[in-house]
Amino acid sequence: MKAARARLLVVAAAGIVIAHAADYALAFPDPTRRGRALSASGHGYWPAAVALAVVCGAAAVARAVRRGWRSAGPRASLPATAARLATGQVLLFTLLETVERLAVGAHPLLFLSSGAFALGVVLQVAVAVAAVLLLRGVEVGARRLLFLSSGAFALGVVLQVAVAVAAVLLLRVVEVGARRVAAALRPSRHPDIEAAAWLSRTVDVVVSWWGVAGDARGPPSLLPA
Repeated sequence: MKAARARLLVVAAAGIVIAHAADYALAFPDPTRRGRALSASGHGYWPAAVALAVVCGAAAVARAVRRGWRSAGPRASLPATAARLATGQVLLFTLLETVERLAVGAHPLLFLSSGAFALGVVLQVAVAVAAVLLLRGVEVGARRLLFLSSGAFALGVVLQVAVAVAAVLLLRVVEVGARRVAAALRPSRHPDIEAAAWLSRTVDVVVSWWGVAGDARGPPSLLPA
């Protein structure tokens, strides 16, 4: 439980800064105005916050890769994880903005009741959901990569090929057998002609054996060798 909270805290630290930066970039598109707004609202620590966000983001990705390789324990559902992370980011974002305003002697309610704060809340939720999906994708990808590099995958490929070859051979044998059975059971299209041909061949054999040509003089005294 503590490990899960620590992971969420690391992700939240990076997510808050990302959403925070996006909020001010959208609220103040002009870089000059944005710089003045950040300076006037107690954001002198911003370069350090960006560096911390980079470190936390890299740590979150590394932990996701590690969990994927280790297949560590049951995973919480995506909606539950996203809801927890989004709630934490929104609360920390609100606290952070309040402390920033108080640090420069401004009233926090002026910002907390503004459209920029509402946009910031929406961005915090969006970044939290995106972070959960991204980290889960990294974890699953690491697990699949580990499986692809293992002997179990190679054995699975060999078995799949063997089963495919056996299936093709079996189907071929069944096909040939079915054709032969069908040919044996198929009725003749011209039974009278075949019967006459068989009778003619039989008569020829008998005539040859008896040595009869036209009018027979009787059976031979000895059977032909």
